[in-house]
Amino acid sequence: MSRSWYILQTYSQFEKKVERHIRLLMEDGSLKDAVFDVKVPTERITENRDGKRVEKEVRIWPGYVLGEMDLPDGNWKEVVAPIRRINGVSGFVGSSGNVKPNPISNDEVKTILMRTGDIKADRTMLVQTLFHQGE
Repeated sequence: MSRSWYILQTYSQFEKKVERHIRLLMEDGSLKDAVFDVKVPTERITENRDGKRVEKEVRIWPGYVLGEMDLPDGNWKEVVAPIRRINGVSGFVGSSGNVKPNPISNDEVKTILMRTGDIKADRTMLVQTLFHQGE
């Protein structure tokens, strides 16, 4: 088994719906134990609004979902087809039609998971300051 992370392109604002749908397919066995994890990359940022600190969770890349999958050379289409049929899914990044999706490198996965907080790292707090006209 060769587990790798793949990037799934979705319509904007459909990321959580696609993640839930894939998790349902994982639970009912439709994906034949080929999908191990699904994540919508998000991070917490702190904003200053009207002099108050407000924390919120934002998507790092709107329109993209990460999936840890095992796509064997012979029958990768059996895993990819049900995922591509989900409402809101455009396809896999690095794939079109009959071309097997390309996984992302381990360094890229590590960087993404550190940014989301899934892997421990020296995280700096992101502070976003909003200015209004006249301030």
